[in-house]
Formats: sequence, C-alpha cells, structure tokens
Amino acid sequence: MRILYLVHQYPPEHLGGTELYTRSLARELALRGHQVTVFHRRNAAGEGQESWDDEGVRVWSAWAGVLNPMRRFLATFGEPALERALEGVLDEVKPELVHVQHMMGLPMASLRGIRKRGIPFVITLHDYWWVCANAQLLTNDRRQLCAGPRLYLNCARCALARSGRARYLLAFPAITALLAWRSHLLRRELALAAALLAPSEFVSRWYVAHGAPKDKLVVIPLGVERRFSAPVPRPRPDGPMRFVYIGGIAPQKGVHIVSEALRGLEGAELWVAGDESA
Repeated sequence: MRILYLVHQYPPEHLGGTELYTRSLARELALRGHQVTVFHRRNAAGEGQESWDDEGVRVWSAWAGVLNPMRRFLATFGEPALERALEGVLDEVKPELVHVQHMMGLPMASLRGIRKRGIPFVITLHDYWWVCANAQLLTNDRRQLCAGPRLYLNCARCALARSGRARYLLAFPAITALLAWRSHLLRRELALAAALLAPSEFVSRWYVAHGAPKDKLVVIPLGVERRFSAPVPRPRPDGPMRFVYIGGIAPQKGVHIVSEALRGLEGAELWVAGDESA
C-alpha cells in the first residue's frame, strides 16, 4: 500500500514523541513491504523543499520561513508554499491512505486537497491540539489545567499570554473570533476523517465530549520498538541509584513530579537532560 504520513516535524531536527513515533511506524511499515512517504514542515528561512531516504522511507521536507508561535498558529489558516509542496507530493506519490500524525504549523487546506483526490485519511490524536490551540490543556497565563474552551474567551486570554500581550484587552474580540473559526475548521476535518485514533480511553472520551464523532474514534495505544522494550541487565551500583530523565522539560512534561517522588528516596539521584521549550 502507498501510505503518506503528515507530521509537523521530523527527526533529526526534532526528536519529540510524535516525531519519533511517526518515524518508527513509517520504518516498520516500509520493512513490511509498503511504500511509505513522510511529509513534514522544516523550520527554515525562505521557501523550498527536498526529499531524502530514511531507511526505506522517503521523506519530503518543505519550508516556508522561520516559525515563531504566532506564525505556527496562523499557518493553520493557510500557507500557500506548503500547500503547493504537498500538492506536488500527492501528485507524485499517489497515496492510497494518508495518516495525519500532527498538523501544527501545517495548513488545513492540505486536508482539503487530499479529500478532493478521494484519498481517505485517518488522524492520530497525540494531544489536544485539535480543540486546544495550546495543545496541552494547560493555560499560559496561570499554568493551570484547562477543561476546554468556554466561548473561546479563556482561549483568547491564553493565546495573548503566550504571545506576551496579555494586557492587550482590545485584541480579545478578534482573537476570540479567530479561535472560534479555527475550531470550526478543525472540527470539520475531524468529522470528515475515515477514523480518529486515540492513544487512550481518556483521550477518546475527552474528544467525544468536545464534539468529535464517537463512531469514528478507535482506541489504539501507541507502541514502542521491540528493541527498546527488552530489559537490559545492569549491575547494582555501589553509590547512589541514578535515575535519568531525557526529553522535554516544559512544565506539562511533569519533571517536577519525578523530582518530588525521588526527594524522599534515600540513596537516589536524578539527572535531567532536555529542552525547556519542548
């Protein structure tokens, strides 16, 4: 089968969970005889695209300027250079299935182009981005858990806090209307997908509660490569038991919870390596 993955970012430039999962899945399907292609956005100046081979997976990288939070948000509403790049890939690859892993920084018009060709697409709901523009259900202004949009007024406040313009009250009506329009666009694509893949029952229930079609949701836990799942014997250290966290260290990742849990454990130390922006 000819399969195309759409994802916002891809290794080696980005090594987040969605990116690594997409690469692992694409490589595995290529090993099983499928023709697999990945299309992603690269964060680079100017406009362009290139393709390269990643262990049997053809990867298309397209770029349309350096991203910042505001430009990444606005890309949802349109990014002509990326739309043209994907159109070319669709014409060349002629996929039989498109698997959307993440659309942050990619234009929704891309999915309309896929539909026009009669190609079915499925969406994996890795986070809450399809409802929450911040993706994490964590407010930027108060760092509190969020239950979801409330007439998009709370979303506007959160967006302005992220941009550093929380005091610009005059922008509230425009931002609120823009977020409501974003929700309309994204909910329409959720309704038109062939299937919505949720990694847990909680994520499935949450999306249904926020307007996703229940009949299209399928719970499929995310897997890991077998070579990483087998335990590796290690000799017991003579000194402190060392725990290592490698990954994003933004607040929603919960590194502080690991730290608190180990604080009362005698003979343990925690090493952390990561990027505070992820």
